[in-house]
Amino acid sequence: LVTLCVYLGIAGDPETAHEVIQEAVRLDTGLPGVRAAEAQVLHHLGRHKAAVEAYRQAIKLDVPGSDVNHVAATTFLGLAKILWYFLPNDAIDEAEVIDLLERSIERDPGRFEAHQHLARVLSNARREDLRDPEKALQLARTALQAYSGNVDAYLLASLGMAQYRNGDFEDAIATVTKALEAKGDAQAPLKLFIAMAHWQLGNREESVANLAESMEQEN
Repeated sequence: LVTLCVYLGIAGDPETAHEVIQEAVRLDTGLPGVRAAEAQVLHHLGRHKAAVEAYRQAIKLDVPGSDVNHVAATTFLGLAKILWYFLPNDAIDEAEVIDLLERSIERDPGRFEAHQHLARVLSNARREDLRDPEKALQLARTALQAYSGNVDAYLLASLGMAQYRNGDFEDAIATVTKALEAKGDAQAPLKLFIAMAHWQLGNREESVANLAESMEQEN
């Protein structure tokens, strides 16, 4: 049932996937993988608070040291992403997000996703005491090395943000520009980072121009 649920989700039928996973939960509520799959479906349905609760149930069922590390790693990563990207800013516990991503990496060190998301959080945490630019840069580079696909805009953007936080402003501009090119369309937050980097380098005209583009894209 869980496998069917995954295929339905990939096929773009989250409503039916939800019905299937509810039956799987009814049959066995003690498998963390079932609860994690339920959380993924709820997330696709836009029910983020319910997804958070399902992920938390999966974590409670997790057995440290088990042979299904990929399930635990996916669970920690999935919960962290919802907390960081989909909840209101005032509802985010950034320390918890960092802990979840570190636990995901611990359970499955080879997955680039957790590395690059942790790099973003450590670069951009609203709580400055939680920022760790040097570690963020290392994580972003590790993610790029572990990624085997074509040029990925998101990974490049994460690297560029970490470079900016480390004061590598010229490298940050070059990397974020590559991210924009790989994406194929401009993104306001990335233009903002380019604007900030130019400002730090004393390039006032370039900074203002990129800031104006960023504000225009936001509207």
